[in-house]
Parts: sequence; structure tokens; C-alpha cells
Amino acid sequence: MRSIKLGLFLAVIIISTMMAQTKDKNNVNIVGFWQLDSWQPGDGWNDNYRFYKNGEFEFNLNQMVDNLKKVVGLKGKYRIKGNVLYTTVTNYYEMEGGKFMRDTSVFITKSWIYGGGHVVEKEQKNSTEEGISIQFAKEKNHDCFILNGKKYFLVDRDPNYK
Repeated sequence: MRSIKLGLFLAVIIISTMMAQTKDKNNVNIVGFWQLDSWQPGDGWNDNYRFYKNGEFEFNLNQMVDNLKKVVGLKGKYRIKGNVLYTTVTNYYEMEGGKFMRDTSVFITKSWIYGGGHVVEKEQKNSTEEGISIQFAKEKNHDCFILNGKKYFLVDRDPNYK
């Protein structure tokens, strides 16, 4: 009986700790899909964060501009302490097998792009944890947070939102 109580106590502590790492000191939940400058999906995503309950995150770069880049996203671990978001990049996504060519799409300016490749996940070597001030707010009744003066709006509480 004593071991059952101890097991339940430890389970409650572990679950509470996991839940605490996804919230700031004002009890704001960061889990979800957050997009730069807009809470509305468009034809392509702006820069965006996906924060998961298990303490992992992904950062994806804008899909519609600067198509010469080969690195298209990052992933790693995060935690929040007070008003500081701590992240450690563990992997990154890079385009491989493509080539530089003129963009033929209608909505881009017929500029150069890196296209025709595929995305490969690679390990980030020598990762270090970095902290950045995070501020939670509401704008026009929509949740957002501010990093480096940029506003990221909550699109969906499901970080796997497509």
C-alpha cells in the first residue's frame, strides 16, 4: 500500500513538472502552432514555431520569400522560466539535391530559387541552451508572444496543425 501511494505521488510530481515547463509565470500555455504576424493561414506559412507538450519545438522559416536558402527549419528542446524562453537546437532541416533556377510561379517575382530538392534532417553539433525574453500578449482578441520585437500569433493549439 505504501509503495502505491509513493508511486502515485511521484506520478503527480512528474506530470506537474511536465506541465509547468510549457507555461510562463503568468500561466500562459505556449503549446501550439504560432505564426509570425498573423493568426490566419495563407498560401504559405510565415516564420513559425511549433511547441509540443513534451518540451520539444520546431522553428520553420517562411515558405514564400527568400527561396535561395537551403536551411528551412530547426528543432530542439525548450523550457520557460519566468519571462525567458530557453531553447537548445538539436537538429536542423536542409534542402539537398536541388538546384538554383528561375522561379516560374505566378505570385513570386520571377526571381531565383533553390528548388527541386528534398528536405533532410541533420544533427546540430555542439548545441548550447540559449535564453531570450518572451512576452505574452493579446491583440484583437488573439493570443500572441513577442520575441526580438516580432509577434507570433497562435494559429492553433495543436502543434501539428497543417
